[in-house]
Amino acid sequence: NRQAKMDTIAETGLFSQENPRDDVKTIRQYEEKFFQSSTLFQSGAFKATQIKMRNLSLAVSKRFWQTVKDSVQEQVEHFRSTRFDLESEWKNTFPKQRELNRNELFEKGRDEMLDQVASLMRIAPQEWDDAFASRLVDAMSSTVVDKIYMPAAAKGATPGHFKTQVDIKLRAWANGELPLLCTEKGASTLIEKVSEVVLENPTQNGLQGLFDPLRKEVLAGIKRRRDWMTADINRLRVIQLSSLQDETVPDQQSWLLAVKFMESAIDNEQKLARERLRQLIGPGAWEKWISWRSQTSEQVRI
Repeated sequence: NRQAKMDTIAETGLFSQENPRDDVKTIRQYEEKFFQSSTLFQSGAFKATQIKMRNLSLAVSKRFWQTVKDSVQEQVEHFRSTRFDLESEWKNTFPKQRELNRNELFEKGRDEMLDQVASLMRIAPQEWDDAFASRLVDAMSSTVVDKIYMPAAAKGATPGHFKTQVDIKLRAWANGELPLLCTEKGASTLIEKVSEVVLENPTQNGLQGLFDPLRKEVLAGIKRRRDWMTADINRLRVIQLSSLQDETVPDQQSWLLAVKFMESAIDNEQKLARERLRQLIGPGAWEKWISWRSQTSEQVRI
């Protein structure tokens, strides 16, 4: 406030008399005339550095820049202290590594991740096929059994009627959800392999754990931004529809894979049915005796 400013100026031994209605030029002219005729000024009671608007302005400017200098020096000391703490933390955490700045660390982490992703080319094609087939079978088994084969094999259905219904339902599925399901499982398989390579392989540069947040952010960005072109999905749909129209079995291996798929789908459905039944009726007599478990009130009523 104004009183505080006046007190600060008074501490420096400066005095000024001014009229708020006059401009600076009029005040200076008045000061010159007054001090030239003043006996106090002529007698040496006041020094030249203690009077006049010019000296007052210089004093205010000096105090202002001194405040700025003190503030800057305080910030410099704070930055020096922070830098010392960070350098000490680096030396204690990574004693065998030279100090790296933010950009150098980013480049090092990026190069390491690119090398790890490039190692995906060393994965055998059969391993890719097995991982993709496993995911796809798990996703397709319930649809194939519950929505295609079981409705088609309704009571009283003849072999011809069963085949016709299966063909209709398979074609409708391939024309709609199947291509999207395949691309989704293909993407999840790829992301899973990338995650295994990037996250599970420990770094060999002595900076263990330093790049983990960067890796996780990169993987999150891959999941958010990955996308399949509509043209690719349409081409996959055409291939699948053409395969359904071809009723010939190309080789024994294809037949065995189809049989294995059906066996796996039926086994999965049996496991799910048993689990649902167990949740409904509770543990059996043998399980009650072995694990000391009993039925709930809802299960007893069923």
